[in-house]
Amino acid sequence: MVAPRMVAVWVGMDILSWVLFGLTLVSLAAGKQYLTSHVYQQDWATQKEMFWQMTWRAPGLKPDTVVLLNEGALNYYADNSLSAALNPPANLSAGPVPQ
Repeated sequence: MVAPRMVAVWVGMDILSWVLFGLTLVSLAAGKQYLTSHVYQQDWATQKEMFWQMTWRAPGLKPDTVVLLNEGALNYYADNSLSAALNPPANLSAGPVPQ
């Protein structure tokens, strides 16, 4: 196994530069993780608000009703990922669909 000082001398950097480089990478990764989780949290709150609005404003949606959504409000959810939340659990039965 090669000692860290030997690797640092080989590359031409001292140990302090390697430590600072490593700390910079770790802090950039932590910052990106925080920003991604914050955007996801905002997206989750927007989705909850959207479904609350649909429940409050259109409580009597009939089966086979087409719902059009503006996808600009959500970053992580769109199209097929929202269709399961729109359909009531009764529509997920394994039996044949009555005509």
